[in-house]
Amino acid sequence: MKYHQPFLHKSEGRVIKVTEAEPFLLIELDDTIFYPGGGGQPHDKGHIRKEGFEAEIVDVKKEGSIIVHKARPIKGTVSEGDLIEQEHDIFRREQLVRMHTGEHMLFSALQKTIKDISLDKIALDVSESSLFVKADNLTWSELFASEELVNKTILEARKVIVKEVKKEEAALIPGLRIKLDRIKDEKIRIVDIEGYDLAACTGIHALDTSFVGNLLITKFNQTHGSYELRFRVNEKAELFSLARTARELSAVLETDTKQLVPFIKKMKAEDEELKKKVRSLELEKTRETNSEKIGKVNFVYNSFENIERRQLMDQANALLAPDTVIFFINNTTGKKEVILITAPNLAINAIGLLKPVLDQFIGKGGGRDNVAQGSVTSGKDEEIIAAIKEQIKNLRLA
Repeated sequence: MKYHQPFLHKSEGRVIKVTEAEPFLLIELDDTIFYPGGGGQPHDKGHIRKEGFEAEIVDVKKEGSIIVHKARPIKGTVSEGDLIEQEHDIFRREQLVRMHTGEHMLFSALQKTIKDISLDKIALDVSESSLFVKADNLTWSELFASEELVNKTILEARKVIVKEVKKEEAALIPGLRIKLDRIKDEKIRIVDIEGYDLAACTGIHALDTSFVGNLLITKFNQTHGSYELRFRVNEKAELFSLARTARELSAVLETDTKQLVPFIKKMKAEDEELKKKVRSLELEKTRETNSEKIGKVNFVYNSFENIERRQLMDQANALLAPDTVIFFINNTTGKKEVILITAPNLAINAIGLLKPVLDQFIGKGGGRDNVAQGSVTSGKDEEIIAAIKEQIKNLRLA
C-alpha cells in the first residue's frame, strides 16, 4: 500500500466503492496514502478531490483487507470509477511519523537503562504522546539517561530500514521485539533502526532518526499498574519555556540553575519540619477547652483560629466521655466551621441538635448519629455557643 511511504503526501487513486452514511461518504480506493491506524499510531487525515468534488477525510479504518475512508463532503459528488487526488494533512502525518519513530527509540533506550522494564502499550498523538511501561521503580535520573541516549541517536541520523519477513523467520531473529502470539499474518513488518533497535511494527516511520528532531520527556506518573511517560518530539518552544522557567526560579531563589533541585528539596524538607511544629502547636491549642454542666450533660466547648479540622476531630474524640457533648468552633477565612459530637449514651441526634443553630446563623451542614459538622457565616462565637447551650437545655433526656 502507498500509505507505507512516509513522505508520499499526494497521489492519485481510483474510487472502487462509495456508500452514503449521512452526512458522510464511506469510500474505498484501489490504493491509498491514508494510514488506517494501528500499532498505537492514529489514522491519517486529509482531503480527496477531483474536478467539481472535494471531501475531507476524517477517519480511516481497515476492515479485514479493505480500507474504508470516512469522508465529509465539501462540494460536488463522486462515483465508482472516478479518478481522484489524495492529499495528506501533512503536518499531522509527519508529526505522527516523528512520534512513532521517537517512541521506538525511547523504549529501546529505557530497555538499555532499566533492565526489568517492559512495554504495556502506547498512545500516540500529534502534540504529545504516551508510553506506558511496567517496572519495579522509575526515577527521573533513569529517564534523563534514556532521554539523553535517544537524542544522541537522533543526531547520528541512523537509517530506519523497513522490511517484511515470514513469521517463522521472525521467530529466529535475535533481539527482535515482537509478540508472535498476537500476529495472525504470515508476513511480519520489521522496523530496524540501524544498530539501535529492532521491532515488529505496522506503523509509519522516518527514513532516518534525524527526522525526529529531538525527544523531550515532559512528565511521568503511575496509573493502573503502569508508568505513563508523556513525551514530545521536534520540540523547541517547550524547551525554551522550561529553560525560561528555570532561569526565573533561579533569580527568585537567588541560586544557580544547576542547584535548583537540591535547593528546592532543602526548602521542602524545612517546610515539612515547620508544618510538624505548627501541628504540634495546634494540638496544644485544642487541649484548651471550657466545661459546663447543663442538667445531666457535661458541655465541653471552645473556639479556635485556623486549626486543621482533623486536629479538632481527633481532640473532640479524645475528650468524649459518657454524658458529654463536645462543641468546637474553628474560625477560618470567611466562615466559621463547627463540630458537634454527642456521647452515645445520651442518645442525642447530633445534626438534630445542631441544625436549629445552623439555621439561626445562616449556615449549613450535615451528619449522622452522634457526629455533626457544618459552617456558619454570621454571629459571634459566644452567640453561637450560647445558642447550642440553649438547645441542650431544651432537651428531654431520660
